[in-house]
Amino acid sequence: AVFGQFSYDLTDQLELNIAGRYDEEERNQSVSPLNTGGAPGAQNSQTFDKFSPKVTLRYTPTDNLNIYGTWGQGFRSGQFNQNGTATAAAGAGINGVNDVVDQEDSESFELGFKSDLFDNRLRLNAAYFDTKVEGQQYFVFIGGIGAQVLINIDEVDIQGFEAEAIWRATDNLDLYASYGQTDAEIVAYTTDPTQVGNTAPYVPDETFNAGFQWTSGLTETL
Repeated sequence: AVFGQFSYDLTDQLELNIAGRYDEEERNQSVSPLNTGGAPGAQNSQTFDKFSPKVTLRYTPTDNLNIYGTWGQGFRSGQFNQNGTATAAAGAGINGVNDVVDQEDSESFELGFKSDLFDNRLRLNAAYFDTKVEGQQYFVFIGGIGAQVLINIDEVDIQGFEAEAIWRATDNLDLYASYGQTDAEIVAYTTDPTQVGNTAPYVPDETFNAGFQWTSGLTETL
């Protein structure tokens, strides 16, 4: 992988940040000569790659408030199913199951703010995000071939928001809580078109956590 980043102050309060990363990953699959499906003894290789740009605009109207907007793309490498899976699925009339699982690509927009209030004793952060995922990798049981395989969901749209608060109750005690809500919808799905419009897998509708942290020195000076 190669990564680069460039930042420029458009004004005293407005900063532009441009970054980019290029990933290339080669994966190899060695099939046992004793394998009863596919091509016994096959040596398979596949290379996955993507350039992922990211642009962030950050506005700081005051020293304790930061408002930002970000656009970026992301990448997850593809991988292999058991050799011969595609042939078995095609024989059962099931589409979208392949020996090579395609890479997962995403495009995301985010708008949010970070703030420190009340003499830096309260930190409030919040963000709204909108992400499109193409080729989401999903581990699923396919009854037609009696196997669990990885497939790609053609397109998933994910929208939501998250917020967190950290309160310095005393010099030693921090209280914190966060909440998130997400709407994730399957937009296109070759393997099972009846799932279009349903909630996407692996994405919780709501998340919440709360806790505290107490810090203290071992002695007055340590």
